Order: sequence, then C-alpha cells, then structure tokens
Amino acid sequence: MNPARLLAVAVVVFAFPSVAVGAGRGSNDSPAKRAALSAARAELLRHSDLHGWGAAAAPKKVPPLTCSAFSPSAIKPLGDAASQTFSDGSNGPFVSETAYVYSSASQEQTFWHRAVGRRLESCVADSLTAGSTSSVTFTVSRRQLLSLPRIGARDAGYRVSGNASSTDGSQTVYLDMLVVGDGSGIAAISFTSFFDPVARSTELRLARLVASRMGGS
Repeated sequence: MNPARLLAVAVVVFAFPSVAVGAGRGSNDSPAKRAALSAARAELLRHSDLHGWGAAAAPKKVPPLTCSAFSPSAIKPLGDAASQTFSDGSNGPFVSETAYVYSSASQEQTFWHRAVGRRLESCVADSLTAGSTSSVTFTVSRRQLLSLPRIGARDAGYRVSGNASSTDGSQTVYLDMLVVGDGSGIAAISFTSFFDPVARSTELRLARLVASRMGGS
C-alpha cells in the first residue's frame, strides 16, 4: 500500500472540483441580478483569510446547494458565486465556499426552511461520492449532523465520513459542510480532510468570517 500516492490522486478531486450547473450570467443581466452577484462574491472566502494556504481555481459554474436526491424547492438564487479551493499543504485539508443570494430575505427564509434540514445530508454525501474517478473511489460510511454554536441568523452543520480507495490502498476521508443564512443570503462552506476532521476552531472561525460579510446581502 502506498498512502502518499493514494492521497496525491485524491487531492486532485478537492483541489480542482468538478464543474456543476449553476445560475447563468449574461451581459443582459438586470441591475437586481448584478447586485445579487456582487453580494454573493463579497461573501466569499478570500486567499487572505487563510494565511499560508495554497489556492486552486474556482469552478466555472456554481454548484447548487441541493441535489437530484433532495431538491424540495423551486426557488432559485438571483445571484451565486463560488470561491477558490484553498489547501493547507499538498494533502490538505481543503476549504471552499459557495454563496447564494435570493431576491429577498423572505425568499431566502422560505428556501432555508424547505431545503436546509436533515435530508440535505444526502446532497453532502453525493458531493463526496461524485468525486470518484477511474483512479480513486469515494464511499460514505457515516452521516451526521454537527452541533454548532450560533454563527448567523440560521446555521446548520453536516459531516460525511468514508473512504478514498484505489489500487494503492484506502484512507479515511471527512467532508464537513457548514451552512449559514442571514438576510437574503445563504453560504455553504465545505471542509475536506484525510485521517481526521478539520479542526473545529478553523471551521468556526471561517464560518463566522463568512457570516460577518452577509449583512449587506
């Protein structure tokens, strides 16, 4: 078994996330949509927030918060944005964020109450297994809700753990997602790591930083 080689293969999945379909952008966007896009981008984690970490390019399209396994609401964000994927070393951990801004605070709250609940775990699990390639396979062995202190007006936390396997062996992998809602915005911060979960202090620091930027959304 060669753990180093396995990790090197798996790292590609997190440092260069797959492209997913999200809200479109065009030159004829309305002023309201342009304002929502600007607000979503303003909420994103920045390289300066993670001193000493590396960064890979952001996905070309923003992935939705929900997924085919669980998509209970037809409400769509007016604007959305995705951060770069940040990594603390070649083997991680890895952190990224997606931000969604809705047309009103009322619409955001309606979406939250319909979509952000226990069943969203299935989408977090899907986002891990969707990273499987011909070289590495991700499987899920456990899902759980995370107990969180107050972060934003609304918050929820999820943890999915499993294995990254290849012909060189298998390593434990963790994917935590912290979801924060405030005003007309929702942000989802994803933390991926091998061997052990990302430190809780790191997750809460970054989630609170994102929440502090959501006041104008």
